[in-house]
Amino acid sequence: MLECVKCLVAVAAAASAARAVPGDIIASFNIPGLSLNGPRGLAFDGDAEYAVADNRGPKQVRILRFTFDGENASVEKRFNCPADVNWAMDLAWRPGLRNRIYVADDLVKPQSRAKIIVLNADTGSLTNKFDGPFPVGKHVNGLTWDGSYLYASSYESPLVYRLTSVGSVVASFAAAHPKNHALAYGGRNLWVVSGRPNYDAREYTTAGFPVARFAFKVNDEYVGGACFGRPSLQSIFVSTFTGEKYVYEISTDPLEYEPAAVEPASLGRVKALFR
Repeated sequence: MLECVKCLVAVAAAASAARAVPGDIIASFNIPGLSLNGPRGLAFDGDAEYAVADNRGPKQVRILRFTFDGENASVEKRFNCPADVNWAMDLAWRPGLRNRIYVADDLVKPQSRAKIIVLNADTGSLTNKFDGPFPVGKHVNGLTWDGSYLYASSYESPLVYRLTSVGSVVASFAAAHPKNHALAYGGRNLWVVSGRPNYDAREYTTAGFPVARFAFKVNDEYVGGACFGRPSLQSIFVSTFTGEKYVYEISTDPLEYEPAAVEPASLGRVKALFR
């Protein structure tokens, strides 16, 4: 009997030791059918489906909708974007009755305004387009949707903008990191994700108040997008578009995270890679 108790204690201890903490990479995967440019942008429908942009060339962009079972991604639907989309930088998905995917478009010319283009999430047809909130010559690199508002960020500005569904600026706040590559909405708060050389994710309330921060590592690759991951694991997905072209699932679980006791640079341990 004593030996059984010892076994149970050992199993429990091992499970606790293996628990992912913020910054741990708990999975990585590739998306079938992507071009050599790899995944740009990520979006979550709030339920069980995701979207990614595939830039096959200028004005040759397609959107792939996929599911993820913990090891592999399965593409459920794909469509070509209209020529209005020059090169996708990030995506945001507005599900429901108005099933829309917002695309942060690249600058058509160096001194142009970056556009946000709205597509029907089922057919890919154009439904609207409007100027992004940043000045002329500045990119929109991050987009996410919180159910009521659209948010936009840029690696050329510390500002994160809250927008209406047609692009009117409602509010903004300055994130602590000057280069913000991607945004994700986690059901309550925003995650502002920065890529090389300072990989980190910072959690803010939608009003811009800081909540938490952690560092992570994705093999010195460029960050191309982010979205909420699997709700059961409290994670975010981060796409990269160089090297192995993976989407990484990164834990945001705060239950064992003590910001005052752990330096951010010591985080980012890899727990498991499914390739």
